[in-house]
Amino acid sequence: MRWLRSNIRVRLILILCIVIVLPTILAALFSSLYIQKNNREKFIVQNSDLLYTSSQNVLTYMDTLNFSLRNVYLNRDTARILSGDSLSYQDEASMLSFLGSILSTSKGARQIYLNSYRLKTSFLVNSVEQLTAPYSGSGIKNSELPQNIKPYSAYLEPPHPPHTYGVSARSHPDEEPVVTFHWTIYQPPSVDRLLGEISLDIPVHVFERMCSSLYSQEEDFYIVDKDRWIIYSSNQDEIGTLLANGPDFPAEAAAFSFKQGILFSLPMQTKYMDWYLIKYSPDSYINADTKLLQINFLLFSVCTLIMVAFVILAVLQIMTPLKKLTKYAQAVDKEGLDIPMDSYINYKNPDEIGILVSSIHNMVDRINHMILQQYKIEITNKTNELKALQAQINPHFLYNTLQCIATSALEADAPQVYDEIAMLGQMMQYSMTTGVTLVPFRSEMNHTDSYLRLQQIRFEGSGKLHISYHVTPEALDIKVPKMILQPIIENCFKHGAILSMAEAFIHIEVFIKEKQLTILVDDSGKGITEKKLEEIRRNLQCCKETPPGSDTIGLVNVLSRVHLYYNGGGSLKIGLSPLGGVQVQLVIPYLDL
Repeated sequence: MRWLRSNIRVRLILILCIVIVLPTILAALFSSLYIQKNNREKFIVQNSDLLYTSSQNVLTYMDTLNFSLRNVYLNRDTARILSGDSLSYQDEASMLSFLGSILSTSKGARQIYLNSYRLKTSFLVNSVEQLTAPYSGSGIKNSELPQNIKPYSAYLEPPHPPHTYGVSARSHPDEEPVVTFHWTIYQPPSVDRLLGEISLDIPVHVFERMCSSLYSQEEDFYIVDKDRWIIYSSNQDEIGTLLANGPDFPAEAAAFSFKQGILFSLPMQTKYMDWYLIKYSPDSYINADTKLLQINFLLFSVCTLIMVAFVILAVLQIMTPLKKLTKYAQAVDKEGLDIPMDSYINYKNPDEIGILVSSIHNMVDRINHMILQQYKIEITNKTNELKALQAQINPHFLYNTLQCIATSALEADAPQVYDEIAMLGQMMQYSMTTGVTLVPFRSEMNHTDSYLRLQQIRFEGSGKLHISYHVTPEALDIKVPKMILQPIIENCFKHGAILSMAEAFIHIEVFIKEKQLTILVDDSGKGITEKKLEEIRRNLQCCKETPPGSDTIGLVNVLSRVHLYYNGGGSLKIGLSPLGGVQVQLVIPYLDL
């Protein structure tokens, strides 16, 4: 797993794939399970309703047949004929007409048969002919009735091949099995005087018409009786056989799982009938509608894979320039800042990566430039130190000599001379201290004050010099490059010629504005022409790129050192002063130190 921790591109691709694929798979899985469950419940409800409706149709049909057969008790002529000992032609015609009316009102019935035990005569009526024949002896007796069949009641015979009950007939029934509805005929109110039986044959296609819409080719459908005889089946070969496999039928309507499917059971129970509607639907058929869902899921999966591929391509497109940028950074770390970035990466798009590349490029250039500047500062400092060492003997000799003269002045009772010599010595000591390059602005002010007091001594012979200060107290503790204020003041005497004036003014103002230290020096000297002013400004402007390397004390020297210390920051401006001479403005970005 070390390669995974060290490769952000692989981690990003892996995370994005997990974030996209995992929720997709989970959503599809839960959706599929929910839809299948919902579809299963909906299927059960719909089919239960259909089975119930069909069962009511079957019950209504069978009740209609039962009511038609019960007319054998309600018709007075029929009851009289069956109770008599002889049969006239009129009675025979009446019986056949009665049976024909029952057959015509029994929709779908094939034939009706009545066997009179007392008259020893059989009557057969079908759609082709009406026949009367001697009793064949094929009728039932009390002892031959099915169990639990009470007098004056009916029962159903399971499907069997059709026949004419022993009556010779010109028409021959087809091979379609029939269900026979039997009614026993007793002589009221006796329960042991069996007069005969009446039977109505119902072809099984009648049930097919009522139930064919309940099942499909993939499903199994049955109408069975309590003894598991198949009354009707979606498989025609099973009609009239026993239902061998399957669970026991519940007493109430039910739907339950059975052999990877659903088994529906609905009882149809009357006094004469105990049947069950049975339907088996396999899961493959129930979930057939979900195939569309599976196709959609497949398409969704393909779209997800395409999306993942685009994500990977997008990650590679984003990470490739970052990888190149990393190689460039490693090369800079090993070989230095002079390696060109274009040899590793050339990214021009104005997006976040482009900004990052541009920023790193600028940062490297800036660092390289700062290193060169620092190198130049070090060279300048070494040069200045060397020159100071070369000239160290004379300044120290002069400083020591001045100390001796100051002592002599005290011995001669000349304290003013001593103070003046002491100020000169302090100036020399401040100038000779080369180990410190940055000093508090307070030190610069003290050094400048000593310089101005010495100049006032010179001014006493020619006129009067007025010096004023306006310094913000917070500015005194700010560190600035050494020897930046005194050279500016010196220009007032050197170029302003104020020593030749009867009265002169010098004003020094120092304040902090916009995170910068601003120094203003105004004098009342002879001023400067506009042409000369422009020339000085051009020289100061050129100083930003090529600072002079000499030790010349002046404005260019001051600005050059400020640029070196503040990485090109700071400015020095020169203009006309309200006092009549020249105004010099020096701005130092002190917060960059």
